[in-house]
Amino acid sequence: MVIAADGKQQIVLSEIAELLPTSASHGVSSSESDQCPLFDFAKGPLYQFNLRMVGPNEHLFTVNTHYLISDGWSLELLFRELWATYHLLSNRHDPKLQPAVPFREYLSKTEAAIGNSSMQEHESFWLSRFNTLTEIPSLPTDFTLGDRVTWAGVRHSNRIPDHVRNSLRQMCAEQKVTEFTVLFAAFELVVNEQFGTNQVVVGVPTSGRDFDGSELVVGHCVNVIPVMIERPKYQTATDHIQCMDARLKETLAHRTYPFARLLSPELDTQLATQRLFNMTFNKDKTVQNSNCSSLLLSIEKRPLTFCRYDLTFNLSELGATGMMLDIEYKSALFAYETIKKLAAKYLRHLETLTSGNFLKG
Repeated sequence: MVIAADGKQQIVLSEIAELLPTSASHGVSSSESDQCPLFDFAKGPLYQFNLRMVGPNEHLFTVNTHYLISDGWSLELLFRELWATYHLLSNRHDPKLQPAVPFREYLSKTEAAIGNSSMQEHESFWLSRFNTLTEIPSLPTDFTLGDRVTWAGVRHSNRIPDHVRNSLRQMCAEQKVTEFTVLFAAFELVVNEQFGTNQVVVGVPTSGRDFDGSELVVGHCVNVIPVMIERPKYQTATDHIQCMDARLKETLAHRTYPFARLLSPELDTQLATQRLFNMTFNKDKTVQNSNCSSLLLSIEKRPLTFCRYDLTFNLSELGATGMMLDIEYKSALFAYETIKKLAAKYLRHLETLTSGNFLKG
């Protein structure tokens, strides 16, 4: 797929050039493996795969895709089918994957749903929730940009301690809530402690795949919905989590509405004149690699160089038991020490919640 010269249309390429370039080398330097390609929107393609042999029994497989044509769900689907195909081929079986759902079909169904009654209800919900906001506060930052615009980003990572991870699972089972609910409840405590501003809005990505068969769509379908951060009204961990569970259920019930539409000038809302949020919170889907026969895999994230939002909290699974907290931030706005303290506060609040202790008033 490429982008038309007017920037308003996507053009599907009739054929694909060499899909997987391969090469051999005696090693890969950190600077060489960290390089990100510059995509040509007019010529395409907007992806890059490369397989490199770096040793007698070691290969480096790199995947680069532009967010215009993929999202986290797409990459998880890609890797899941890759592992399954490798497993079948290595055991001399013919891989039979489910046919891909064309992205144009996804767009057609999404557009057709805009006019139905349920979508109108969703639109009314979002307008009543956010269109009355007179001002969206900016996050307090260590530095100011002035008139500069920058997207340079850095990632700070911390592993969630195993005992906290185990307590999280136990608490979710006992209170019948999702892990995301507890993780976000801890995040709300951090935002209140660190920033202390009213009407803080956080973007929460959802898959955007809500009709039958859309789970097989590869493309940028993610729908980022806004969630209002509130000051906790309860002093016990249980009450805070149950309150958060009810709030998230109410909000996520309206996730099928494409929120970008509310920012469109054609609706003539106040939302079209301001940026609703500059901070996001996300929990990634787990990339499974258990069906690769004798192949030993190590999946690593490329060092971050680009940050769409000022601040992003991202939690991801590490195998069967581990969990990682990644804080991605614009280095022109936040100092490393600030982010380091944010991570420590998050781990402390998460441990407090999962241990069931009382919260501070």
